[in-house]
Amino acid sequence: AAFDVPEKVVVHPLVLLSAVDHFTRVSRSNKRVVGILLGKRSGGQVDILNSYAVPFEEDKKNPHIWFLDHNYHEGMFSMFKKVNGIFLNPSKPVK
Repeated sequence: AAFDVPEKVVVHPLVLLSAVDHFTRVSRSNKRVVGILLGKRSGGQVDILNSYAVPFEEDKKNPHIWFLDHNYHEGMFSMFKKVNGIFLNPSKPVK
C-alpha cells in the first residue's frame, strides 16, 4: 500500500510549548532532545495535538547511535491512549 503524504500538517501551540520547554530544561546537558508527536489524520490534514519527551542517551563513541527508554515510551503511549483514545482512532474503543 502506498503512503499518502498529507497536504497540511497543523502543530498545535501546546506541542510547540512542550518541545521548547523540554529543550530549555535539558539543553544544559544535551544538545538535542527526543520526543513523540501524537495527533490525528483527517483527509489530507494531520493535526499534532500533543507530545511527550522520551529519555535517551547517546553512544559516547558514536553520536548517531541512541538508546531510547522503550519502557517509558510504551508506558506513556499507553496512558495517552487511555486518556485521549478518541483522538487516536475514534472508530476503535481503547482497551
